[in-house]
Amino acid sequence: ILKLLNHNSLPRIIDIFHGADGTYLVESYIEGVSLDKVLATGQRPNQAVVLDWAEQLAPVLAYLHGMQPHPILHFDLKPSNIMVTHDNRLVLIDFGISKRHGADSDRAIGVTYAYAAPEQLPAQVPERYRPLVAQRFGTLPESQARWRPDARTDLYSLGVILFELATGEHPTHQNSGRIKNAVSGELADIILRCLALEPGGRYQTAVELLAALQRAKGSRFK
Repeated sequence: ILKLLNHNSLPRIIDIFHGADGTYLVESYIEGVSLDKVLATGQRPNQAVVLDWAEQLAPVLAYLHGMQPHPILHFDLKPSNIMVTHDNRLVLIDFGISKRHGADSDRAIGVTYAYAAPEQLPAQVPERYRPLVAQRFGTLPESQARWRPDARTDLYSLGVILFELATGEHPTHQNSGRIKNAVSGELADIILRCLALEPGGRYQTAVELLAALQRAKGSRFK
């Protein structure tokens, strides 16, 4: 997948070679720290930074989702898969469970339960993750079994990341209102729309999300 890509918010493939022990992939080195380490400091970025980082991540998702002939879906957006460079640029890494929409099966081969969208959950959630799933989503509707992962899945996971950046907490079915105390009402509404339980309630594309972020930046929020 990475060989197909050329974007300044994605790592570049430097070389691929085969050795006795397997195949090796050499990627460009991203100098900086992962976003989970930023969060681990306990210092929450202000809403201007949250908006700036959202504006950086939405275009790279739009780029991936717009790939032809098959859109690329990351399916594992989480802070540890986002690097923050020393010049405040975000780089999306780790395409280990990514899919080419229309070319690959949408069967989940890995789920990060703290950031996954409800449509990514397997039919049988492992017992150790059931309390976390119940805390995040409460009781899911029966229609959830018919939801299929697509571009809106990545937007949901981005919403989780933005909520965590703004509040210091993961979103649950009980604490969603806390975002309104952390950022402006306009930015809160954007994040909450990303976090809509049903895919039809979210932004339908990353381009649509980016337009909303840019309107927020140009409004009184500025």
